[in-house]
Amino acid sequence: MKGNRESPARQFEARPDVVYVRTPREIGLYSPWGMAYEVGAWEGSWRDSGRITIGGTYLAKWRKVSGRSALQTRTDGGPSPPP
Repeated sequence: MKGNRESPARQFEARPDVVYVRTPREIGLYSPWGMAYEVGAWEGSWRDSGRITIGGTYLAKWRKVSGRSALQTRTDGGPSPPP
């Protein structure tokens, strides 16, 4: 998994103007287990030989660890369906 963690760092080094934005559409909480989820849209953009913009839907799972929310997993998917 080391390569997966290094890949985003390489992307930001190669393209200093890279921007990713996640906009939550829905947030749910399950207090008994100290868990929450988040579903929304993500968008990334940068300059190459022109402006490149990509995006889609994401799902994130959060867990309470030592009294703080910690991201447990996140999945970024392809294009978002129309609203």
